[in-house]
Amino acid sequence: FPVTISCSTEYIYTWYQVNNIQELQFTKGRRRQVDDYPIDTGEITVGPIPAWSPTPKLGNRILFYFDYPELYVGQTEYQAMWGRITDVRINYGMVLNEDTAAITVDGIQADWGRAQLNSVAISQANTADQVLAISTAAGINIGQFYGRSTGTALTWTGNAFDALSIVTRTEEARMWADLSTGSADKNNPILYWFGRDSIATTYTIYCGDGTTAAPPIGTALKYDRLTFRSAAEEFYTTVTISGQQVS
Repeated sequence: FPVTISCSTEYIYTWYQVNNIQELQFTKGRRRQVDDYPIDTGEITVGPIPAWSPTPKLGNRILFYFDYPELYVGQTEYQAMWGRITDVRINYGMVLNEDTAAITVDGIQADWGRAQLNSVAISQANTADQVLAISTAAGINIGQFYGRSTGTALTWTGNAFDALSIVTRTEEARMWADLSTGSADKNNPILYWFGRDSIATTYTIYCGDGTTAAPPIGTALKYDRLTFRSAAEEFYTTVTISGQQVS
C-alpha cells in the first residue's frame, strides 16, 4: 500500500505543510543495541523558493511523518522525527523560479547537547531519578520511566546530552522524541527515556485490512505486510500468532 513521507514546520506556534519536497532523508535512533544514541539528523530539499509561505527560519521546529492512508480508519499520519531547523542553504542559478533550498535539521536531542552543566552533583540513585536530576539541571523536560539500575554518584561538567548518555548506557535504556503523553500540542515535544525490560514480554499486534478502527498506536500492521527478521537478529525468542478470523 502507498507510503509517503511528508513534512511540516512551525512558525510562531502555527504549523504549515512543507510543499514541493524533492528529497528527504533522516537518521533516527541507534543502529545497534550496544551503541550510544546519537542526535537525530535530517535534510530536505525543497523548491521553488518563491512559493514558500511562510519562509522556514532557523530554530523553527520541524516534523517528518509517514503517511499510511490505508492502515486503519481515522489516522493517516505517524510521527517519524522531531527536530529544529539548523541551516537553510539556498541553491541559486537554476531555471527561473526553480531555485531550491536544502534545509538541515537536528533532532531535539541537540537541545540537550547545547545545555552546558557546570559542576552539577548527581547523587547515587535509581537511573530514572538521575535522568530527572539532569533534566532539572538543564531546564529541559523529559519523560523518564522504569529505571532498573542504581547509578553511581558523579559531579558533571559538560553538556547535558553526554551526561544523559552515561546514565542511558548504565541502564541500557531507550530514548526517543515524541509529544508529551496525552498532548496534541506539536509545539512541545519531549524526549522519552525508558529503562531496560520496560517493554512487555508479550505484545499484541493488531493485523487488519485497513477498514477497522484504530487500535493503540504502534500495534497495527497491514495483514499482508507482516515480516519477521531472521532468527540471528531477533531480540525475542518466541512469537505466538493467534488468528481470530480468516478473510
